[in-house]
Amino acid sequence: MGLGGDYVHEYGALDYEWIDLQADEPALTFSDAEVWAEQWLADHAMWQPGPAERLLLVDLDNLRAEPARLRDRLALVRVVARTADRAFFAGETATVARCRAALDDGIGTILTVGSGPDAADLALLEAARRRRGSGQSRRAVQFVVVSNDHIFARVARHGTLTLLSPDLAAASRQLRAASTRAHDVKTYERPLTAALLRSA
Repeated sequence: MGLGGDYVHEYGALDYEWIDLQADEPALTFSDAEVWAEQWLADHAMWQPGPAERLLLVDLDNLRAEPARLRDRLALVRVVARTADRAFFAGETATVARCRAALDDGIGTILTVGSGPDAADLALLEAARRRRGSGQSRRAVQFVVVSNDHIFARVARHGTLTLLSPDLAAASRQLRAASTRAHDVKTYERPLTAALLRSA
């Protein structure tokens, strides 16, 4: 199942991941979603002021959704990535294949992993560790994490953590507690989903 299952009740829409709805091309485009993402982010701050390096960690496996919603989610993380110093995206092979077209233009580093437990999570944490450096070379860091998995709570030991959750109600309590602030992707998605249903 895709994340954010209450869309079935709110809109009467299917929420199974990767379903091809076999519909005509939706009225809203990827560019439309990016414009809305920029507007939404103006009211939902990801980063705190200051000189700390900005690292974005995106668990693509946690972004799974049907194609239109996946497009909108990728538009959002692309806009956030443009404000980061470095962005890392990780997911299993099939997930990366579905997302690559939206991410494969230098927006960040894409990490393809196997299907082992926490493989994407561990790849992102290792990428962040390498980026931070070691010893006296370590810089102050801010993290934005796009995931619901508790393992990412550990990055709060090394800097401030903002959580951008695909479904905040489903996010790990440990991750939420470690976060300086938390945002729910569904508050960004709802207007886009409603607009698509009106145009159907």
